[in-house]
Amino acid sequence: MNVCQVHGVSNKFVDELLALLHLHLLPRDNCLPSSMYQAKVLTSKVGLCYNNIHACSNGCVLFRKQYERMHECPKCGAPRYRVVGRSQVPVKVVRHFPLVVRLLRMYRAPAIVELMTWHNKNQSTDGKVRHAPDSKAWAHINATWPEFAANPRHIRLGLVTNGFNPFGEKSSSWSIWPVMFFNYNLPPWLVTKRFFVILSLIIPGPESVKVANFDVYLEPMIEELEELWKGVAGLDILQPSGC
Repeated sequence: MNVCQVHGVSNKFVDELLALLHLHLLPRDNCLPSSMYQAKVLTSKVGLCYNNIHACSNGCVLFRKQYERMHECPKCGAPRYRVVGRSQVPVKVVRHFPLVVRLLRMYRAPAIVELMTWHNKNQSTDGKVRHAPDSKAWAHINATWPEFAANPRHIRLGLVTNGFNPFGEKSSSWSIWPVMFFNYNLPPWLVTKRFFVILSLIIPGPESVKVANFDVYLEPMIEELEELWKGVAGLDILQPSGC
């Protein structure tokens, strides 16, 4: 599944590939999924899924929590759904990729866990700034929250977002706003590598992100950051205690 995703093959190709392996190349009683749908059901148990969150077309609210059952925006009255044929589809959907579960997974991979404390062992000794751990901002955080700084496994994240046309069509006005995290615990040559960049949100629409409503879309992500700041117990595969 990972190889197919990296190389951008079609879903039909994955179906035929899995069917070929399942029926003709592997033993009769093998456990390989025979279709992409079955493979997705299997891999979803890992927990690296995403949530579809309906949003007001004007960016007033997300239809979650106290607004979950509403069909109109409580602030501007914009409809939540539009009619397409015989069905109702949401006007705007924000994709939220849970952060906590992805960070916990990183501590369960031995090769990645070793990299998560790189910043603590490789800080500059000559006063030159070569990476985020050598910066004044990093030192300020250490001085302000010494209990947080005492454990090198605590994760330091950088937030980045920008709008773009996903298919590179300059004539198209459609765009999306991905919100991503950089993990500054990692070595500097890995921080911005695609494998380690953590996608948190996908906000649709060229008009979505404005000063007045950007915080509305960030709501589920901010809640996760608050949860992380309070502390989340996890398994460290390299620690004797596991915590």
